[in-house]
Amino acid sequence: MAASDRTGTVVYLGRPCQYQTSDALVACNPGWWMQQRFAATVVEAYDEILDRLKTTMGVQRLRLVGYSGGGVIAALLAARRPDVERLFTVAAPLALNDWTTWHALTPFAQASDPSLQPGFFPPAVHWVGQDDTVVPPAIVARFIAKKGGEMVRMPGYDHQCCWARDWAGLVSGAHLAQ
Repeated sequence: MAASDRTGTVVYLGRPCQYQTSDALVACNPGWWMQQRFAATVVEAYDEILDRLKTTMGVQRLRLVGYSGGGVIAALLAARRPDVERLFTVAAPLALNDWTTWHALTPFAQASDPSLQPGFFPPAVHWVGQDDTVVPPAIVARFIAKKGGEMVRMPGYDHQCCWARDWAGLVSGAHLAQ
């Protein structure tokens, strides 16, 4: 999705341990990928990376975009950073505790739930697939009821189909131009 985004300078940040060589993965604690993926230490690491990128690139304001779990990270960052002017999420389980309950999963260790963060979020658009059974629209609606933002329901989309295929058109739309 990031590769097809032509709306400006785009930086893609993978999840912990994502896109590692097989040798590097051996040293990667699977907890960072699984149970602790939304832990405060992970969010703090992304926060530091954004500070360094801002300095390196000479930018003052950020627009954060996150897909699925990356949307949770983007929301957690937006809740703590006054330099985030807009938040965009795609198929993101933003009411994290409700999402784990919905799927009868064990809650994530040390995870922060974006829907329970204090304070305000920047203006936000949250895309959801109408047919998404991984992150049903009702989960995103619960977040929006607590924290605001606009939900855009995409008919015919699920958790994976058709975000990457259609991303260039979605990001060039009015929602990102505002």
